[in-house]
Amino acid sequence: ADCVTGTGQLEVQARDKSKVCFDVKGTSGWLTLELPSVYLIRGNDYTTEVDMTVGTEEQSYDIAKNAWTPVGESTDEQAREFTLLEIRSTK
Repeated sequence: ADCVTGTGQLEVQARDKSKVCFDVKGTSGWLTLELPSVYLIRGNDYTTEVDMTVGTEEQSYDIAKNAWTPVGESTDEQAREFTLLEIRSTK
């Protein structure tokens, strides 16, 4: 979705794109994707969990509601670039 401040979107920060936004609607859902070099995600009013990978290692993160959550290289001791694979949200 086009990023619009104050609309309750899920916002993803990645190295090769400044910001990617998602409209989250309904009571629950998921999105499978491949978005490389993700390091920060801003949650919305939904309970959100994401799955990420680097090499053969997988990592899941709980995203804070209406706040920024460091993910991927932001939390990795080796600062490896993680790929976002799945977003799951429930109301």
